[in-house]
Amino acid sequence: MVDSNSNQFKRIILTIMGADLKTAGFRKNKALFALEQNDTTLFVQLQSSMKTTKDVLVVTVNLGIFSRSVAESVGNTHEPNIYDAQWRARIGCFLPGGSDKWWEVRSEQDAEACGLEITKLLIDKALPEMRRLASTESSMSL
Repeated sequence: MVDSNSNQFKRIILTIMGADLKTAGFRKNKALFALEQNDTTLFVQLQSSMKTTKDVLVVTVNLGIFSRSVAESVGNTHEPNIYDAQWRARIGCFLPGGSDKWWEVRSEQDAEACGLEITKLLIDKALPEMRRLASTESSMSL
């Protein structure tokens, strides 16, 4: 079976993201990265749009913070996951204007540029804020 261009583009982006996220302590499972920090888990997820075709990849990044203590206080005994996260956002909220951001990737060069832009936003803005929010002092306000 021949792989589609969009799958190749996604692999390139995930590889670029994964290099810095692994250094930051995240574990990868498919398109989801997770970092356990005290009683919280930080999530970074590359999401493909339904507008993706075999030749064009359309992606964004979902972010989440799951607090075990907050979950247990409301009877949630699920394993930490991005869908039950008490704090969720898209990476676009860390851009000027804070609007949602979707990347259209049409080439390997686009995929590399997209991966680098996403990683820079994660490392410079999103992860520091997520770590701050997940700190013990802030976890009750999620």
